Amino acid sequence: MTSKLSALQPTYGYSLEQAERGKRVFWLALLGALGIPLVLFSLRLLHGPEQMQIWWESAKEAPVAQPQVLTNLWMTFFGISIVIWHSSVVKGWARTIACIGVGFTIAWFFEWLGTNFSGGGIFGPYHYSDTVLLGHFLGVPWVVALGWESFAYPAFYMVLYLLPSEQMGREPSQLKRFINITLISALGGLFCVVLDFIVDPISVEAGNFTWHVNGGVYPWLAGSGEPITNFLGWWICGFTMMIAWTYILQTTPSKRHVRSRYLDIYIPLALYATWFTNYMSQEILMQQRDDVIVFGLFGPGGVVLLVLIKIFLEKQGYQPHPLGHEMSRQALEKQAA
Repeated sequence: MTSKLSALQPTYGYSLEQAERGKRVFWLALLGALGIPLVLFSLRLLHGPEQMQIWWESAKEAPVAQPQVLTNLWMTFFGISIVIWHSSVVKGWARTIACIGVGFTIAWFFEWLGTNFSGGGIFGPYHYSDTVLLGHFLGVPWVVALGWESFAYPAFYMVLYLLPSEQMGREPSQLKRFINITLISALGGLFCVVLDFIVDPISVEAGNFTWHVNGGVYPWLAGSGEPITNFLGWWICGFTMMIAWTYILQTTPSKRHVRSRYLDIYIPLALYATWFTNYMSQEILMQQRDDVIVFGLFGPGGVVLLVLIKIFLEKQGYQPHPLGHEMSRQALEKQAA
């Protein structure tokens, strides 16, 4: 029985033989979350605040030469690489290809509506500038559509961690299961929206894109503010991704489901925190808008804090996650019988 057990993976709970799986990748992801602000603060100390402002202003004309642009590109492509690795380990390559492909298509489609139609689709009308690197496809930069996966995917796993997703996923009633999926996706979309409160004001002032309408949020932005429809659009786009990913990654049968604490929450949290620390450090050192800083601290900063609180409570023995090694052992024994 022991040899059979060691060859099987539990359907829920941790794999007893792979409790450390993903540990090295977590440290790499954490290096991004802590390393990017450390680099930017070091540049501030070495070159002074005047040079930081020069880099900020000149990014509109020569983006390759600016450190904040390079950190954004590194964050996006390093993040999507970890996302692909994470999904392939947890669910296998078939579902990983489906996950990334569907997510990219959803993000690109909604961005395409915003940049090609007068009404702007779900976001409102806008256009991207030619300074956004790596080219456009029908008005949408490739790097923007890829960027969605690098923060929405970790947000998805953070929601699964915060909610009792295992119990919700085993709900036999189709109606209740649909309600649970809707709840997971709605909260995941919200986690994307709060991040946008610090992403967009920096992106607009950096010259990455321009709004064609006026809005009431951040009225100091070029174009007299950001339209509220943008944040609604971010929620809809994130919500749609989460709905698709729930069916692709969670509720469909899978031959491969490796779990550890690093895979379940530490790596997703580090990826999400990388977006938070990168844009917050740019805000504090370059753009320096108090309202954006406040939104950042209470928005994505609050999400990160909420996850850290749950991790701390679990360390103290409150509602240990997941259901426990004993239940994993029972699942293995049932499969081996």
